[in-house]
Amino acid sequence: MNIWLCLPTANPTLSAKTLPAWREHGCKIAALVDGDYTPPAPVDHLVRVDKYPGWANADNLLTRIALDLGADIVVCAGDDHWPDPTHTAGDIGRELMDAADDEGLGVLQPSGDLCGVNPKGFGGRHHCSSSWFTSEYVRRINRGNGLFWPEYRHLYADTEAYEVANMIGCYHDCPQFSQRHDHAQRIGGKGTPGPRQSGKANDGGLYRRRKKMRFPGHELLDGDAT
Repeated sequence: MNIWLCLPTANPTLSAKTLPAWREHGCKIAALVDGDYTPPAPVDHLVRVDKYPGWANADNLLTRIALDLGADIVVCAGDDHWPDPTHTAGDIGRELMDAADDEGLGVLQPSGDLCGVNPKGFGGRHHCSSSWFTSEYVRRINRGNGLFWPEYRHLYADTEAYEVANMIGCYHDCPQFSQRHDHAQRIGGKGTPGPRQSGKANDGGLYRRRKKMRFPGHELLDGDAT
């Protein structure tokens, strides 16, 4: 099973530890960096851009590349996410493939790690913050225009993805798997949005507008068109 972790990376302190952990877990790694930043640990495919395109579009680009490289499953996480310490990537991948529908559509969120700082949990419940996606889902969601709705910059893209996957009926919450999220507020930081999160207000408004309209454009591309 060919499983790829896809992430924009910019935190050398965390990624020096988490990237090797994901590789040991059984994932190949596709990473996006901007400017002259170089990840502190090896990755399998590196995309370098002049200007950071935002979290949603970074993952959209990386997941397309991963599929071109033969991925059966992609995982979208961040520098501050850790893989499950007691299950391999193959274990979780098999669970996702078994849960996928007859068309091969499936989304799995390990939710065993919930942090009390956030009522919804930094572990991922109620949003696809570190979810696993089948390749067929990646190809077809949003009419084939990307795994995450491309108008988002940093926030709410994973919330819409969670709601859309539930609307389609292929979201699987799996508390038996745990992916620790060392969110800034969890590990003692102030959690103040940085430059990459500067679109927070706009992202929130976009999410609320799209939610009222039941997320137009989220529909699946016809299977024959992929």
